[in-house]
Amino acid sequence: MGVLRAALFDLDDTLVDHLHASRVAVAGVRDTFAALRARDLEAMVAENDRLVEMLHADVGLGRRTADNARLERYRQLFAFAEADATHAPGAAELHRRLYMQARREVPGARALLAALQGSVTIAVVTNNTVAEQTEKLETFGLAQFVDALVTSEEVGAAKPDGAIFARALERCGCAPDAAVMVGDSWRNDVEGAQRAGIRPLWFNRRAMPVPDPAVDAVMSLEPTQAVADRILGS
Repeated sequence: MGVLRAALFDLDDTLVDHLHASRVAVAGVRDTFAALRARDLEAMVAENDRLVEMLHADVGLGRRTADNARLERYRQLFAFAEADATHAPGAAELHRRLYMQARREVPGARALLAALQGSVTIAVVTNNTVAEQTEKLETFGLAQFVDALVTSEEVGAAKPDGAIFARALERCGCAPDAAVMVGDSWRNDVEGAQRAGIRPLWFNRRAMPVPDPAVDAVMSLEPTQAVADRILGS
């Protein structure tokens, strides 16, 4: 491995806690609309997560708006609850409001980026739109530490596609063996980075079974210096 020059980070569920905000929003919508209570909360959350995974790919590549994807998701969630989807537009709008209120930084994210700043170039590599991810970085005070934002919308390819990693390396001005990729998705962040020749560090925040014990992993971004040392390879 060469001298580390760049640390690439996923954004959602690596630096910003999407899962928490999404769960809060689904729970709030379910409590509001009686037709959705036919399904228990865990089933609703799991189905919502599945639909997000399916529909978000189009959002991240600019083929569908986030509002359109959210509305379609709630149409399908009402169908999942075997209920009429008449209230899907209202449910989708309520989800958006609750989600925005519940957003939060992943514990330790800002401190970790601050600790790395100056030692490496920091890039965020994300399957989403430029506008949405720029807003998150600014809202949570992360933008000041990020040298490059690389999105699937901009590149026209999403992780684990090698094209988005290639663009990130180009923006950072470094070779694959001089970079590390930190992210929570095994498929997108770990396997995508490996295929691009980049060392992965899996953020296993949900304590999932490890598919390959040879891959370095952390379960938290804290304590800051310990995680920074793992990223820097020191």
